[in-house]
Amino acid sequence: TFFRIARQVAAEMARAPMPPDEFARAVNPAISGIERQRATNGYWVTALEDWTTSPRDIDNVRTLMEHVRSLTAEDIRRVMATYVMD
Repeated sequence: TFFRIARQVAAEMARAPMPPDEFARAVNPAISGIERQRATNGYWVTALEDWTTSPRDIDNVRTLMEHVRSLTAEDIRRVMATYVMD
């Protein structure tokens, strides 16, 4: 039954964007978690450990929050429809 319910939820997510309040309840904790991590030295040590060999990593770190905050419910629907559903 778990897999049946999971398939139903995935199908619904692929069919239509989730309501704004539901989307906010899903995204806001992720944003808060990233912000908490970015306040630690450990995050920065890990995030920038390969910056001399992979300068692109610095841009990824700089733009992470911008990208996460720009996600929309339609983006999630499109990903679900493209990559999760058969």
